[in-house]
Amino acid sequence: MMKAVSKEIINDCLSMDPIQTAELMTETNDFYYCPYIYGFSNYSRNNYRKNILKYIDVLDLSGKGPSGTHLGGTGIAVSNVSKNKDLAIEYAFWIAGAECQKSLFYQSGGQPGNSEAWEDEKINLETNNFFKATRKTLDLAWVRPRHNGYMEFQDKSGDLINEYLQTEISAESICEKLSDMYNKSFKE
Repeated sequence: MMKAVSKEIINDCLSMDPIQTAELMTETNDFYYCPYIYGFSNYSRNNYRKNILKYIDVLDLSGKGPSGTHLGGTGIAVSNVSKNKDLAIEYAFWIAGAECQKSLFYQSGGQPGNSEAWEDEKINLETNNFFKATRKTLDLAWVRPRHNGYMEFQDKSGDLINEYLQTEISAESICEKLSDMYNKSFKE
């Protein structure tokens, strides 16, 4: 399916990252739809860019709802060797908490990760319902693996998939390479 779709898009799509794609869509009037892109709520805020993006749940291709995406993003951690570990832990809990996420964090341009902030009426109003409109996708997403070799696998596997989309390499060959790369990602 990806191969078929890739023949209908501009070549730039195969080299842009999700933020470049959002920038293109919000700064020009040339593109109106992009399936399966990472969600960035700021692009749904009024006056953030020339155009506003409206995010919705991904397509239900499996009959199981808008599932199959992966949940990534950034987080916060406290080093075990921190000289101020107790203070750092207190800060981490505060910044991840609903009150901070619904106020200072969101108002400063952050994208809340706290579920109470996702349900906040004011935040949804200001983001054209970004959070409500993508909640099912979020709830049905799988959490990106956290083992040490995974991020390198994700980066390199994207290059392989791009190569497949732009050449005549067989799907079987790419799947075999991806499987090998994934297995090796646990050994690093």
